[in-house]
Amino acid sequence: AAPCPAGASCGTIPVPLDRANPDAGQLQIAYQLLLHKKADPVAGTIVPLTGGPGGANSAQLESWQEIFGSLLDSFDLLVVDARGTGSSGVIDCKPLQHVGFTQQNVEACANQLGPARDFYRSSSVADDLDAVRAALGIDKIDLYGFSWGTVQARSYASRHGDHLRSLVMDSSGQNLDVVQWRVN
Repeated sequence: AAPCPAGASCGTIPVPLDRANPDAGQLQIAYQLLLHKKADPVAGTIVPLTGGPGGANSAQLESWQEIFGSLLDSFDLLVVDARGTGSSGVIDCKPLQHVGFTQQNVEACANQLGPARDFYRSSSVADDLDAVRAALGIDKIDLYGFSWGTVQARSYASRHGDHLRSLVMDSSGQNLDVVQWRVN
């Protein structure tokens, strides 16, 4: 598990592995909530989503703090590791993690996961993020997607847009549009 930064609230939220079949087991979705620095009421909650796919948001904590800088005086920062990454039940597909992305290695990873591979879609990640948001009592979030994180951000916006205050997508390439349709 990623260490909890000083002054942060950290934990996990249980979510169903398969929302259509809640008896199939649960995953623990890890989060880190860093509260705003000023004594004023919070202006919002920034939720960054990193690239990859497969990158752990918690591994980028220092980068997020640098990127958002003085905004963190007034905004809380909520960092959630997507299912299968970081402290949220990381998947160890040796061909992908230790050799690289090729069609053969992606197929080997899919075969290693078996039918469970269907539970790691962007739609599941979006639902997990919303479960963390709800459990923490946050009404609306300011979602920031970077690279592959823009795919997850779009999935969240389409499924839970009523809980978005703002959405920023950074470095989303044209190719991601094609990938998004294949994953969702």
